[in-house]
Amino acid sequence: MKKFVGIIALFCMLIVNPVFAAENNMSDKKTTKWFVGAGYLKSDADTGIGSLTGTASLDEEDNGFKIFAGYQLNPYVGFEIAYADLGTVSLTGNTGDTFVLDGTSYSFLADDVTLDVETWTIDLGATFSLPLDKATGKEYMKYLTPFAKIGGFYWDQDASATGSGLNRTTTSEDGFDIYFGGGLSINIHKNFAITGEWLRYNGDDDIDTYGVNLVIKF
Repeated sequence: MKKFVGIIALFCMLIVNPVFAAENNMSDKKTTKWFVGAGYLKSDADTGIGSLTGTASLDEEDNGFKIFAGYQLNPYVGFEIAYADLGTVSLTGNTGDTFVLDGTSYSFLADDVTLDVETWTIDLGATFSLPLDKATGKEYMKYLTPFAKIGGFYWDQDASATGSGLNRTTTSEDGFDIYFGGGLSINIHKNFAITGEWLRYNGDDDIDTYGVNLVIKF
């Protein structure tokens, strides 16, 4: 954890300072902006569960949402904090059905069993953008800005189990891991943008998200 934070801090120092100095030489001095946004995301988890038998079924995809705010230091570097609801993974089965997890086989001991795992995160990271108008020298490319993201996220997972003749049981786990990804920003107005992005939440169970967001700049 400390090593990861140190690497990110060093990387930002090497990238931000030269870019910021270069921006001071440009005619457009107003390069710092706050922004907020929200959007829809589709999540796809890799739980490692496989080899289901009988009536057992697994649903690793769900819908979620994201809200975020941040600060654009200059056209190339920004920082963002976000809350993301990554949806629910569900495993269902009946007596005698089996599945395999991490090389171990498990069997359902009751009917109509449903295991649900809900995940939410708080993300904090950096965004590295490449304004295509500045890169190509073509004014009409100002509407498109590809970007990459990297950072850390706190996650919380709430698991619950229900079934015929079973009392509802719940448990919760949390932790801290890294995320990374990228996307494209479509700048429809100086104060508004639409972004499409893919993010990989890299942990014990990797979760990929595909999102569309509305961004409001100040």
